[in-house]
Amino acid sequence: MTDFATPHGCPTDHATVLQAIVDRLRDQVSELNGENLCFLSMKPTPRTEVRQNIYATVCPMGGMYDPEMFAGAGAAGICEKTGVIVTVFSRMQLDRSDGDELMLLHDARGLLKLKKLILKALSDHDLLGADGDPLLLEAMAPLSSGHPRDNNESVGEFSLSFSTDFIWDLE
Repeated sequence: MTDFATPHGCPTDHATVLQAIVDRLRDQVSELNGENLCFLSMKPTPRTEVRQNIYATVCPMGGMYDPEMFAGAGAAGICEKTGVIVTVFSRMQLDRSDGDELMLLHDARGLLKLKKLILKALSDHDLLGADGDPLLLEAMAPLSSGHPRDNNESVGEFSLSFSTDFIWDLE
């Protein structure tokens, strides 16, 4: 159970948390450094086709509220236990017999290289607000990893989910 007297988790809003994740990925993963390369999405797969070779979506997960936490924080600060799904897409021509191996292991766009970069960028990271105060109740932790898959013959993808528990600022 989180104690609201701790320095972690300054009241914020979901949009600020999500944008901080996008900003962190763009800053820490050079392959995702660009507005069209890492962006918010309502679902892990974007609505329209993206023509970039590598890109990622940041999708909010559902959340839960603990009644005891609400009683402790009051109506001005509700704790939401939630997370994000980061889905990375890599496009490459796979008309070779070793296409799966290339999709996984390619030096520049391989899914496993990208997975490592995302894990490194977000795992155990405290998102900070504009004032330098932590946004989350605890540092981000990886929750799950989806198996790599190809959504067509030339685009591979995988998803990672991370915890992003925070306190809603309702004032």
